[in-house]
Amino acid sequence: MINNNLVVISSADIPLDNITVKGRITDEKNLPLEGTSIKIKGARSGTTSNANGEFTLRVPAHSTIVISHVGYQAIEMVIDKEETITVQMQPGSKALDDVVVTALGISKEKRALGYSTSTIKADVIGEAGSPNVVTALYGDIPGVKIAAAPGGATSGVSVIIRGASSINYQQQPLLIIDGVPARNGDFNSNSGRIGNNGISEINPEDVESVTVLKGAAAAALYGSEASNGVILITTKSGKGKKGFGIEFNTYYDEDRIAYMPQFQTVRGPGHMIDYSTLHTGNINASNENGLDPEGWDHVTYNGTTYRSLVKSINTGGSTTPNLYFGPLYDGKPTIYWDHQVRPYLPQKNSYADTWQTAHNQTTNIAFTNNTDKTTTRFSYTYNHTEGLSLASRNDKHTVSLNNTFRLTPSLTIQTIVNYFNWHVHNRPTGTGNLLLGFGGMLGPADNGKWYRKAYKTSLGYKYVTGQNTNSLTPDENIWFGNLKNGTIDYVWDRLANNEDENENRINGVIKADWKINKDFLFTVRTSTDFTNTLTYNKQRSAIPLSLGNSGGYSVGTFNDEIYYGDAKLNYTKDLTKDIGLNVSAGYTAQYEKTLNNSISTSGGLSVENKFDLSATINPVSASSSQGYLLKDALFGIVDLSYKNYLFLEGTLRQDRTSTMPPGNNTFYYPAVNVSYILTDALNLPSTFNYLKVRASYGLVGNYPQQYISNVSYGLSSVGGYPYTTVNTGPYGNEYIKPERRHEAEVGVEGQLLKNRLGFDITYYYNKITDQITNLTLPYTTGATSILQNAGALSNAGVEINLNATPVKTKNFVWNVIVNFTHNTNKLLSLASGQNEMLLGTFDGEVAYKAKVGRPLGDYWAPTIYQTKGQNTINTNGLYLLNYQQLQNVGNSQETGVGGFRNTFKYKNFGLNFSVDFKLGGSESTTALQWLTALGYTKNTLYAMDAAHGGLSYYQVANNGAIQGVQTNATVGPQGQTVYHNGMLLKGVQQDGTPNTVVVSSPYFYRTEFNSGDASLSSVGPTQGDLEYLYVSKNTYFKFREIAFSYTLPTPILNKIHATNLSLSVFGRNLFYIYRTIKDADAEQFTSASGYGFQNGSPTSNMGNTNPSSRSYGIMLRANF
Repeated sequence: MINNNLVVISSADIPLDNITVKGRITDEKNLPLEGTSIKIKGARSGTTSNANGEFTLRVPAHSTIVISHVGYQAIEMVIDKEETITVQMQPGSKALDDVVVTALGISKEKRALGYSTSTIKADVIGEAGSPNVVTALYGDIPGVKIAAAPGGATSGVSVIIRGASSINYQQQPLLIIDGVPARNGDFNSNSGRIGNNGISEINPEDVESVTVLKGAAAAALYGSEASNGVILITTKSGKGKKGFGIEFNTYYDEDRIAYMPQFQTVRGPGHMIDYSTLHTGNINASNENGLDPEGWDHVTYNGTTYRSLVKSINTGGSTTPNLYFGPLYDGKPTIYWDHQVRPYLPQKNSYADTWQTAHNQTTNIAFTNNTDKTTTRFSYTYNHTEGLSLASRNDKHTVSLNNTFRLTPSLTIQTIVNYFNWHVHNRPTGTGNLLLGFGGMLGPADNGKWYRKAYKTSLGYKYVTGQNTNSLTPDENIWFGNLKNGTIDYVWDRLANNEDENENRINGVIKADWKINKDFLFTVRTSTDFTNTLTYNKQRSAIPLSLGNSGGYSVGTFNDEIYYGDAKLNYTKDLTKDIGLNVSAGYTAQYEKTLNNSISTSGGLSVENKFDLSATINPVSASSSQGYLLKDALFGIVDLSYKNYLFLEGTLRQDRTSTMPPGNNTFYYPAVNVSYILTDALNLPSTFNYLKVRASYGLVGNYPQQYISNVSYGLSSVGGYPYTTVNTGPYGNEYIKPERRHEAEVGVEGQLLKNRLGFDITYYYNKITDQITNLTLPYTTGATSILQNAGALSNAGVEINLNATPVKTKNFVWNVIVNFTHNTNKLLSLASGQNEMLLGTFDGEVAYKAKVGRPLGDYWAPTIYQTKGQNTINTNGLYLLNYQQLQNVGNSQETGVGGFRNTFKYKNFGLNFSVDFKLGGSESTTALQWLTALGYTKNTLYAMDAAHGGLSYYQVANNGAIQGVQTNATVGPQGQTVYHNGMLLKGVQQDGTPNTVVVSSPYFYRTEFNSGDASLSSVGPTQGDLEYLYVSKNTYFKFREIAFSYTLPTPILNKIHATNLSLSVFGRNLFYIYRTIKDADAEQFTSASGYGFQNGSPTSNMGNTNPSSRSYGIMLRANF
């Protein structure tokens, strides 16, 4: 009888000695569960189920056995007689004795762990068709912050675990696949193309589980590579159904551009008053280079006169073609820059039409076969994606083979091979040109579709501007104003030029387990992760060869190789009835090699569009680089247990690395953790089904990158003879040490109310010392800087995970998981005498700093200069800023992140949805600031006229400055024109008198939010940009994904010889429930790195990302 996860097997005849219990364990679909743990409660004795889910165990009469498996609810069974039983496990994250994968691929019972881990299973990873493994984990793991670069399947993803851990060096976690290291690292966006990293290439369809080791104690066995945490990916092995099986999955989804800036749709391009006169003092020019009083130009084209938005290009007319302070939209015929006559109206999808709808099709088929001696899974996955960026697509083929051979009862061999073939055509391009360049910002009167038609001439050459410019097709020259060069150049680059990548990656593992006797187990393992990437870049000839040289061609080959091996001897012994001992010792070695070669034409192509190196005009340009890394380690593990409720583990690792000189390249990383199961040790109230406390301490590292510690000198020559010169760059340091992360954590976890409510709470504190930084040196030393260990960071935080089953009936189950993390980061110290470090600047007017006593990533900016406690206004009516006393206007690190996931199941219907959130943390929203400067955004409608709050004024000249004078009259005292778009800024002049100077609203927005009018080195009260107003708090709650599914009933499945067949619809990145940044995707600002800084450079703006998108799709899964 099974009741509330307690199974009682009774009989009138009860033996008094040990009895044998046999059984078969299945999952919720009645498939065998291999590797299920069956143990006697309160003792270490136990066994695991085989590939058929079967087990045999000798137990004392009247004893209780505990059956547990990763991702399933544990079951306790009271055994009173010899019996053969069948137990069906039920999914759930509330298992009492989950078996989890830990460092070095070692599986351990979760109850024995003295540190926090989080594991996500395949069903969560694959339920909403996520393009990569990590993006499926948004909001699901406490202590982990995920930031994916918009751009789809080809873009990288950043993972930050328990706060920032380094000022200048990589913060990405170590990636382990099937127990061995794999290529990962930070992703980059070279040449404007959005790159990827190793973890984004892993096929989600082949992943069984993802486990995150967050603390130093959990990751200490990885030593110098574990300062940023560890992600353990276990691939599917095919264990489960006995005999032959087939798994099939296919899904299709579309991505549509989302979260666009909210443009104003009231007025279009232009300026009613010549912007330049506000600088020259020429108040006689009342329009823009001859525009009529309403702001229109008039041009003649093909014998007909039309009104035009701004002056034509070849007249040298408009100085401000991108400003949107012009005429109101009226729907009347107007000639546009592409020579087309259209109604003068705002375009519905002006910016969005610069992109395309993305399509993604993924199909996976896997074959499994389980016998008494072998377990095999072969999988093939094909993925085709058409990206959001124009002409962006990729085709990816993935093959996975996982074999386990039981050669003898004591010897098992496992081989795992994963092969990736990936062709990427035109990676997505970042929006830098489109949002961070005044020449490319596409306003609401424009439309991306027009640029897709006009980017090239009918002969295939690049567009030509100006009436008098040489061209083979002069009638097609673009000579009307308001053309956005940045946009049309972007379209040319996307549609005319081609950049192709062909990547082949293979990672494989061979592992042997030799059970020497009942106490000793020897494991040896070797692996490789090899990636070869070939790139071809074809730059189309932009002009005819008769008019000049253009075009180009380059090829490159890039190899990344990792070779790894380890060996481990394990000794297990019950020292007494109550005390168990497990000791392991081992050795690991790893060799990494990179080889990069590229060659390109120079000076253009001698034959138009001949993409061959032989077509170079000048000698070809070539480059080559290579790098090597060797590291090895010795490690030891000691586990002690007492009555299966008290566990103590100690580990030690000795590392050596070639990144530092011999004699200074050996380091030690100890760790210890303890776990105490209170419910087994004490007589607690029955409310508690499971209660555990734990504590741990560990030390891990982050060694310097290859070659940076080397002391090197440059070569120069005199009269052709080389000689060694001084080092005019950074100077190495042969005594540099790894950054070291000391971390302590305590936690409590439990299950209550018959396992209907669970919790896992962790407090941690880490201190990262010996920060590797560069100390600036005077040039007289012969170097610009020297590498040093100086500085320390700390993170302190709380991680909370709650799980509950609020409703559970025969036909309906509701499960909910909630997690939350609060982290406080602090820079404890820098080099002696140094109190702050400049990480970078935004637009030259916002400093991004690391300051002692503060979290990393402070924004410091000039604010408005104060005179007698009031804002100070200059003679032209604008604010003066104080550049001598910068103020802290925000910090990029959030105060909390988290999420919650709900799962509903009614009979054969399922509904899952998740929400994640971020609390606080500021971002420099530079793009939104510049859109304001141009008059694109809705807030710039304020003061556009009297109806919108504008003041009436006329202009006078005063000591070389143009000043607005407020008036109620219809004309100025000397006949001056009266305007109605004035603003009077509250404050005083520098002499303390109240401000009376009225400025036009276009002048205010264009000047106060412009790009870099001053700099941080400015002295005294200076007119600058109010950039600090666009350092914005970034809090959001996002409805991340939803999936609705239907599974065929078991009787129907049996008729078609299937074990599962389900159809689902899903959506991802759907909408914001709440956000403080309204005019963009709140995640877009931190997608390049976890905290807006990467290798010393600020990245928390919309510089080089792609637009975000919503995804909608349909999925079919079947098992036979």
